[in-house]
Amino acid sequence: MKKYVVFVTVVLLSFVLGFLYYYFLRDNVIGFSWLGIDKGESLYLAWNNYFLWFPTFIHSFIFSLLTWWAMGFNYPKSSVLFWMTINLIAEIGQGIESNFFNRFPPILKNYFQRGTFDWWDMVSIIVGAILAYIFILKIEKEL
Repeated sequence: MKKYVVFVTVVLLSFVLGFLYYYFLRDNVIGFSWLGIDKGESLYLAWNNYFLWFPTFIHSFIFSLLTWWAMGFNYPKSSVLFWMTINLIAEIGQGIESNFFNRFPPILKNYFQRGTFDWWDMVSIIVGAILAYIFILKIEKEL
């Protein structure tokens, strides 16, 4: 039972941290308008620039855990590798010349054309995946 409490706590804490990051530190996040939340202006704090890697880290980490859970706590490597790959492709796509995406659906075209490729995001995706896998291995020992 303890393992489930730890798992749920880590997932919820990760979700809350990600939500707070996007709510307070990011401009123009479409998800908030979908939820009917008027977030107004984002805060600008001197240390914002030091945490630009956080969204890619938390995305890789939390979605790996959620996928592992959705698969009945099976296939940990597949869950982690799936989200690491998706995130790496999304990041690499932001570094490709924008004309390449002209035939993509508008939501993907806009994402890739407006996004900014960053090597630190690549690193944070991999670190998030590794930490998710380590966490999964620790939880699996108790299953």
